[in-house]
Amino acid sequence: MKTMTKTLITLAAMAASLTAMTPMMADAKPMTMKPVAVSFHHDRLDPAASARIDARIAGLRGDIKAGERHHTISVRQAGKLTDKLDAVAADKRRDDRNGLTTREAASLNASLDSLSAQVRMAGRR
Repeated sequence: MKTMTKTLITLAAMAASLTAMTPMMADAKPMTMKPVAVSFHHDRLDPAASARIDARIAGLRGDIKAGERHHTISVRQAGKLTDKLDAVAADKRRDDRNGLTTREAASLNASLDSLSAQVRMAGRR
């Protein structure tokens, strides 16, 4: 019984305080939020990345041609690998219009890592 009385008194006090606050809330101004510039580590420009990626693309292109020339990579495989490399180069040109961000550079490097492994595997057959 004592617990029920305490609960009822607490609820009545809360109702009274909410009733007292209602006129104050009616006069309150809406909160205005100012935009805040947020910068993430991955959105920073990486000015040297473009040249490094261009060098990797050129190196892979040379590896594919050398494999084809030495008959370690078939003409068909070389064509497929070159098509994939051209797609990465097109992505790089698109992303590089306003400078590469670290995120874009990381994505391009991951694609080049995968393609490099494919070139190595094709040359072993």
